Amino acid sequence: MGQTLRSLNPRGLDRFRDYLDDLRAGKKAPLPEALLHDDGLSSELDEQLIIAPQAAGTQLDLSRYLVSALAPLDQSRADRDDGVWAWLSVYYFELVCPVRGDGARRPGLDYRHVPHFTYRDRYRHLIYGPYLVFRQLGIRSILLLCSPPSVQGAIYQDFVSRQDLIVNRGAMEAAMLLYFDSSTMRPRKGVASSVDAPGSVRRFLRVLQQLDLTYDIHGLDGKKILELLPPEFDRWRPQRKEA
Repeated sequence: MGQTLRSLNPRGLDRFRDYLDDLRAGKKAPLPEALLHDDGLSSELDEQLIIAPQAAGTQLDLSRYLVSALAPLDQSRADRDDGVWAWLSVYYFELVCPVRGDGARRPGLDYRHVPHFTYRDRYRHLIYGPYLVFRQLGIRSILLLCSPPSVQGAIYQDFVSRQDLIVNRGAMEAAMLLYFDSSTMRPRKGVASSVDAPGSVRRFLRVLQQLDLTYDIHGLDGKKILELLPPEFDRWRPQRKEA
């Protein structure tokens, strides 16, 4: 059963932040569900959109659903209403901040649940960030969004830190062809190196920067970009995977 989408008001945002503070302090406090329906803490939107619960899945699953569910919402409204995304964080809190084995939750910093719409921070929100990536890239974002909603992995962080590449569909298609294992629905082992290992995701991003000086990277599809990559990427190329 769904619920009408709402937006937290300043009082509701403060209440939510207080709750996150309590969790960080080690308290095992219940979620203040009044945030979801109390008119003193939140209000309905004119669009009267119904938001449905989602089963535990991936960031891609949740983002695909939200891009469809929020389609009637004006895009400029979606990209500036922190109350809407904070409300969604409360609504999907069991997905983005699950209870750990010790009975506690680990919410992290506030921007994971109450968005900042600056470029530096907007992708850090656990719901809005993946939603924005999927809205821009569609299924090409599967490499970035194959983790649970509570996790933003190293590959996600590497790509969203590059404003020019996160909107480059060809680059994301090339990365998906290189690094995504469709048999496990996960990134291939060894690609998320924390250093610039040959052929790794970080090397891919650096090489694209270099290629952009000579080629119109934004005008190429994924297969064309693969043709431009140096031999260090041969081990990840699709034809090598089939050999």
